[in-house]
Amino acid sequence: MAAALANASAHQQIRELADRTRYEASHDTLTGLINRSRLLDLIDLRRTHPVNDSPEAAFALLLFDLSHFKEVNDTLGHSAGDALLVRVAERMSDGLALGEQLGRLDSDKFALLMAPEVDPEVAAHARTRPSSALARCRARWPNRSWSRASR
Repeated sequence: MAAALANASAHQQIRELADRTRYEASHDTLTGLINRSRLLDLIDLRRTHPVNDSPEAAFALLLFDLSHFKEVNDTLGHSAGDALLVRVAERMSDGLALGEQLGRLDSDKFALLMAPEVDPEVAAHARTRPSSALARCRARWPNRSWSRASR
């Protein structure tokens, strides 16, 4: 009986380790957002398997980075830069619509993969999200030096 319990516990630990390894392979460790590899997989999937099998089905990809982010790290330190990246990721994630994926590509670069068949006006309006997310960060920490989002 003890051997069976030990076996069950070992199998549970192996499953948890495998789940954690799969998660870490597809997500950014700092922000928890999907990483570049997972984003490229999703883009490829949407390109090769469009919604409703319609070749006209479209999606939008918005790329942005934080201008002068290096200055934040240089003047306030890497922990402040990391905190800024986490906060921007949180703020950007707050407004995600169904079917959207936000990813961190590297350093200060992010991508928003919008839902299939996204309306062009909605996609155009989404360009303001990074600046809006930074504005909410500024409101929380008003006495800090800030980057701005560039598109």
